[in-house]
Amino acid sequence: MAQLALVMMVCLMWLSQPARADTLVLSVPDTQYPPYVVEADGRMQGILLDPLIDAAERAGIRLEFQLLPELRSQRMLERGLIDGRMESPSWIAQPELYLWTTFMLPMRDVLVYHQQHKPESETDDALANYEIVTHLGYAYPELQPWFDQGQAARIDKISERNMLLALLDPNISRFGRAAVMEQGVAGWYLDNTAELQKQPLVFGERLFGCAMMGFQLSNTPEIKALLERLNQHMSVDVDSVGRCPQ
Repeated sequence: MAQLALVMMVCLMWLSQPARADTLVLSVPDTQYPPYVVEADGRMQGILLDPLIDAAERAGIRLEFQLLPELRSQRMLERGLIDGRMESPSWIAQPELYLWTTFMLPMRDVLVYHQQHKPESETDDALANYEIVTHLGYAYPELQPWFDQGQAARIDKISERNMLLALLDPNISRFGRAAVMEQGVAGWYLDNTAELQKQPLVFGERLFGCAMMGFQLSNTPEIKALLERLNQHMSVDVDSVGRCPQ
């Protein structure tokens, strides 16, 4: 009898667990990434997430978002503790080993200037000896040769807000200063940060990197089946959102 009771208890515990059959657990940056990923009104949203959430509702798939640091999310994906994470195929080794959402958005890195420091043209010579404000821990392949050769000085900041505020510092090098940021993210902070509103900060036109951002998922039959259902119910024309230049 004791053995039967134990078996029944295990069965009841198993039945009480939340169903995972139609659930995708996806991680997004714990710092968020507005306007692409934003936590507002107690829910995750943003222009990268909204089409996925809409498609999931149509497909009868539950999306569970977890706010995680980037490196931790990568380890958790490798260990099977989450199903996917926000990522670009351009930023990881062997992207072909994973599944990817068909809906992706181009992340375009440009320079943001204080108006008085924007050169007439953004040639290498015009930007020589500039101070380039960067995000701590981020890699910038297009600019790294400048940093390595001493053509530009790298100044790390811990957030996009601090990067933009650094452009208002009165003690800027006489050569000039610019912040390298994803264009949509910079625009969101300029519109939604009180200290930055109405400041003479302007965008450059030269592209300093572009990558398609979506979700990297474990390559398993179960997740592949869910991803196919998700893609079938995607109402956004994935070809209309733009692509990075080849």
